Amino acid sequence: METIGIIGAGAMGRGIAKNLKKAGYPVIVYKRKIDENDSTIIYLRNADISLTQDLIHVFTSSDILITCLPDSLVVEQTILGLLNCKERKVKCLLDFSTAHPESTKQVAVSLAQVGIDMLDTPMTGGPVQADEGTIKLVVGGRKEVLEKYRKVLEAVSSKIVYAGGSGAGNSIKLMNNFLAILSQAATAGVDILMQNMNVSRDAVYDYIGSSGGNSWGFTTMMNRIIKDSFDVNFSLDLAYKDLRYNKDLFASIGGFPLLDTLLESFEHASHTGYGDKDVGAIYFSLKDTMKKDSK
Repeated sequence: METIGIIGAGAMGRGIAKNLKKAGYPVIVYKRKIDENDSTIIYLRNADISLTQDLIHVFTSSDILITCLPDSLVVEQTILGLLNCKERKVKCLLDFSTAHPESTKQVAVSLAQVGIDMLDTPMTGGPVQADEGTIKLVVGGRKEVLEKYRKVLEAVSSKIVYAGGSGAGNSIKLMNNFLAILSQAATAGVDILMQNMNVSRDAVYDYIGSSGGNSWGFTTMMNRIIKDSFDVNFSLDLAYKDLRYNKDLFASIGGFPLLDTLLESFEHASHTGYGDKDVGAIYFSLKDTMKKDSK
């Protein structure tokens, strides 16, 4: 079977690595630092995954390269290293990152010039779904490339949707994230208002949760608030990054004021110490801001 190299085996990437190994693929994971006490390293060791601190070794040993990185700049820097590697073996890049569609298109063109295929395969789901192999993927790139590597993607995913040409996968993923982030932030504001009006939180959750105002974001945020559980699943700074990318996309049709307001809220939250917290921490940032504004 083809050897798969993975760059970015963090909370999500490590589950992808485990499930590819489980499916029978030889897997090599690049880690800049290998600390045997680190939970991710322990996870990968338990899955019998080969680890290396040598990025060139990944480029020269892998038939398929998977990247699961925080933003487009890091993806571009990584691919530049691949292009500069004269002995590279990689024939296809599967980019699981949520990246800027225009960057994705440019990367795909650069790779095509040296005979490397690329699919943008951004994912939805969290670390639990990555571990279970049930993340959902939306794919951009040439359809024949998707069919060629479909079995690889099926080893880590429960749903694969083809979106269109290069960058289309990331475009849809960014719209998904916009809607999910918006509904969570709106729910946070609703809860803050209802609590100020001494309205029962249970009643809010029970009624809206079974009515037209319900959504994944509403349920998720209300559960976080009710359980006071804000463990980091998706960082606020990553949400802020995605909203900036969304702003670029909406600029092509004249902008979207609703997005601009949401972006301002996340910019403020990021700059006031909530960036490394879970995206749900927008609740606390909004609470601070709304209290100040009410005085």
